Amino acid sequence: MALFSKEFGIDLGTMYTRIVEGGVVVLEEPTIVAIEIEKQKMVAIGEEARGMFGRVSDEIIQVTRPLQNGVVAYYEYTQIMLGEQIKKVSGPLMISKPRLMVTHPHGVTSVERRAVHEAALEVSRDADLVPQPLAAALGIDLPVGTPSGNMIVCLGGGCSQAAVIAMHDIVAGETLRMGGMELDEAIVSYVRKKYGLVIAQPTAEQIKIKIGAAIPQDEELSMELQGQDQVTGLPRPFTLTTGEVVEALQTPLDAIFENARHVLE
Repeated sequence: MALFSKEFGIDLGTMYTRIVEGGVVVLEEPTIVAIEIEKQKMVAIGEEARGMFGRVSDEIIQVTRPLQNGVVAYYEYTQIMLGEQIKKVSGPLMISKPRLMVTHPHGVTSVERRAVHEAALEVSRDADLVPQPLAAALGIDLPVGTPSGNMIVCLGGGCSQAAVIAMHDIVAGETLRMGGMELDEAIVSYVRKKYGLVIAQPTAEQIKIKIGAAIPQDEELSMELQGQDQVTGLPRPFTLTTGEVVEALQTPLDAIFENARHVLE
């Protein structure tokens, strides 16, 4: 049976889960699940669950991320989500469970690593783990097998990792439990303080992607937006520029840069 089973690589991230087969991404969707609170039953995953964010009653359905800061926070939800995703990419004619290679953040505890491994084993015939910085280095064809070091920085949704790799191993590395979601929260906080408006995390993420930058830019971009007034509760339009986003992101970016600098030292 194992002869006819598939092999998948899974990048299990806080924000997105990606499944690769034969060097091709066959699935990419948000690492989000929707849970019916009364029955503790999963009713949606991925894009469908993200579509429920802010549109369903929090008392009836909880929309949550089963991974927090790169590690498993809700084991059962993670295992069910992985199972459903593998069904999607395997198709209805799957003869036997696939073999998996799953990424995990560098430097996690043995308990956190075991949670990922056991969740993967529940939906596969065999599962191996690989640190995310090493997987990323292999993915961009860094010469990881040489004696000279190669440095890589992985900025994920829930954590940031910096590592120096040589001879197929991580020589030095550190993981900061801060990533893209903290950048989104920094934008949300900036808009609230400066304009007195409330915007949602998905809106902040779009701001970051479309007009965001780490340093001041020669070309200033802007974006027309709408937020909820903190006083009246009514929607109010406003305009945000690249320069403002740069200002908003300085504190979390400084921490990420310092993490990379510390690894170099």
